[in-house]
Amino acid sequence: MSEFYKIIQVDNIKEIQEEIIGIFPSNFYGKAELFSIDNSAKVLLGLPKIKKLLDTLDISKGVDTFEFLVLPPGGRTGIHTDSDDFKYSFNIPLTDCDDTYLSFYKADNIADIGYVSYENPVTKEMIYYKPYNEDVCEFIESSIIKEPYIFNTDIVHNLENKSNKEQILALIRIYPNAEHAVKKYWL
Repeated sequence: MSEFYKIIQVDNIKEIQEEIIGIFPSNFYGKAELFSIDNSAKVLLGLPKIKKLLDTLDISKGVDTFEFLVLPPGGRTGIHTDSDDFKYSFNIPLTDCDDTYLSFYKADNIADIGYVSYENPVTKEMIYYKPYNEDVCEFIESSIIKEPYIFNTDIVHNLENKSNKEQILALIRIYPNAEHAVKKYWL
């Protein structure tokens, strides 16, 4: 068991995956991209099965946005931390992909270069993150992610798809007003 992320058991995961993938814009299949759709939180919370799950986890009131991450075969994100607007993310793999890894790193004594941003291709809003140079990061651990999980986005991390299949994840960002519910998974 990792101290960096916690698996969340979801009995009806296939139904939830189907519900969320049903709102995935078809023109983004096959593209390496991180993006959200217009009114993402409202749309997500309008899906009855995921709404029930988020209510059960006591985090629905903390969902301000959610994003899709598409990793093509061999694709990977850079090593980074996420925006400081939120500290936790509830991530749900939406496709069956056995070789997608979530890795964590230590990045002590590294000059803070600040946040960088890029434009969301759908909403045109800016997405912020803090990149880290792989050469100065110390690898801590890596795990295959097949199940939904919650993790602290302040920890330096990246995702890598080592399979020959596209991986799509739903990244549900949890804002401070629901952090109390997330912290119970670490007690």
